[in-house]
Amino acid sequence: MKTDLAVVLRALLAFVVLALCAAGMVGLLRLDVYFDAHNLSEFSWVELTQEVLLFLLVLGYFALARHSRLWRPAATLVGGFFACLLIRELDAFLDVVFHGFWVVPALLVAALALSVAWKERAATLRGLAMMVRSPFFGGLLCGLVTLLVFSRLMGMSSLWQMLLQDGYARMIKETVEETLELFGYMQIFVASAGIIGQALRVERHHNSLCAADERLTRF
Repeated sequence: MKTDLAVVLRALLAFVVLALCAAGMVGLLRLDVYFDAHNLSEFSWVELTQEVLLFLLVLGYFALARHSRLWRPAATLVGGFFACLLIRELDAFLDVVFHGFWVVPALLVAALALSVAWKERAATLRGLAMMVRSPFFGGLLCGLVTLLVFSRLMGMSSLWQMLLQDGYARMIKETVEETLELFGYMQIFVASAGIIGQALRVERHHNSLCAADERLTRF
């Protein structure tokens, strides 16, 4: 009974934490509206939080690639994907070189990540399969759908022009789209933290078994 209670309490704690994160995102949006109600700039709290979450995702997956042989190719591929998204989010700063320059570093990162994944494609597929089997993968999948599909559909100008008609303001559709993107990044970040933590525990267990086998063979 105590075990069942602990499971339920952990689920409730997870709900509270996620609810606080969701409330925090709305709080960030309120801050942005308070300081500038007519523009959600690259320096807004919503945008900056997106970039921080992406940066932490990149660090997390590349750290997993460094510390886990089992996950290295798959983690490099996933980390490269999020690195490309981060570069895209920083396009306003990279446009200082020339408009659309973000494509150049994004293509380089994508090429490097894909080359590592292809070189060890069997291990890459195995790592991706382990990720899909993780209990946290559902959250990652929901986050990706929110980020790549739902936010884009909700950010369509035609939808908001149809809804608001003469009262259409581009700021409204951009605010909805960017906040949904932030919500997607939050889901991905929380799920990825679970996946990475689980992967590192599996790696430690695997290493301890290998060390035990090695000691046995010596005898």
